[in-house]
Amino acid sequence: MNYDWQIPDMIMRDLRRGYTYDHDCNVIEMTNDLAKARLAFLIRITSDELAREKAKRYLNELKERGQVFIY
Repeated sequence: MNYDWQIPDMIMRDLRRGYTYDHDCNVIEMTNDLAKARLAFLIRITSDELAREKAKRYLNELKERGQVFIY
């Protein structure tokens, strides 16, 4: 079962709380730029259409307004 559709929401959760984890499980600051990079990467690698559309919407909202309305 593919759960890629949840990843954009997890990226935005990390952005709201202000931190995330790197590959070595160290806590790092989650910035707008890092969130944009992760969303852009997800758009390129996922085969799940819902994940791709959510990531595109979140990325566009971050670029335009600097924040995302999640519904």
